[in-house]
Amino acid sequence: TSSFVLCAQDDDALAANPDKQIPCVFPNITINGKTGTNKVNSANQASLAVDLGLATNESYPNADYFVAYVHEGKFYWLNQKLEWSTAVSPAYQGALIDFRSFKIPSPSENLPSGTSIPIYFGVDVTPNGVFDEPYRYSSVTMIIN
Repeated sequence: TSSFVLCAQDDDALAANPDKQIPCVFPNITINGKTGTNKVNSANQASLAVDLGLATNESYPNADYFVAYVHEGKFYWLNQKLEWSTAVSPAYQGALIDFRSFKIPSPSENLPSGTSIPIYFGVDVTPNGVFDEPYRYSSVTMIIN
């Protein structure tokens, strides 16, 4: 089986930004097992998980893994201690590997009702601690009831 066949579902995504995106790499993030926009009663009731599907990693053996959310115009980054910080930091640097449903901490702030928080999981294949090209990311949105 060729890499082209394995990555055929990727063609539309790559067409828009071919220079910025990593082919054959599929990051995903969920809230309580769901993608898209999800309502929760509090941030503490949000179970966040990330997973990464790889068709191939032959061209890119190593990567930076980033998880971030935005609140009131400020980015918060999950660091290697799995703590949220305003300092840009990868949550992990190392091998580009296929994995499923790795749980990560939810934003821990006391967020008021109606707050909408976009949360991102991204991977770049320049392991330098900076979220730069080429990359792939996905996102979910948490809305506090």
